[in-house]
Amino acid sequence: MMNELYAEFLLSVYGFSSKEQYEALLHERFLNEPDSDILLDLEECSWSQLNTNGRFTRYWTYEGGVLNPEVFGRKLLAGVKEVYDSNALPIEEFGRRCDALWDSLPEPIAFDMPFYMFRLRHADDWFSWGEAQVRELYEEAFAFYGFDTEEIDGH
Repeated sequence: MMNELYAEFLLSVYGFSSKEQYEALLHERFLNEPDSDILLDLEECSWSQLNTNGRFTRYWTYEGGVLNPEVFGRKLLAGVKEVYDSNALPIEEFGRRCDALWDSLPEPIAFDMPFYMFRLRHADDWFSWGEAQVRELYEEAFAFYGFDTEEIDGH
């Protein structure tokens, strides 16, 4: 539950989905679990990205929350891939957003596949490789969870 909610939050922060999508998922989860302290806290601080991120961080770091790379990653990459497949952004802007998203990932996960593929800026002038090769690297990250280039199950 919290893994998908955290993924949706990050997608909204970096422009891969809307804040309204995150808030709708948060409200749905809170209505299903009205006694949840973490969900109540997230409801109360949802007006602030900084406070929301801090609350998630506290949950993962100090309160025993377990970030499941499979559940979190599948949700996160599904949202990123949806934007990629829509071609709504030039590849350079898409790359900048992926890079910013990578910067916010918790360290144990950030350096694992497929997430590390979003850190392409560490390659020297990676857009000089050409758009085709850059797209191939992103598609390799999406393929990690079995997403094809046409659609994502459940979307």
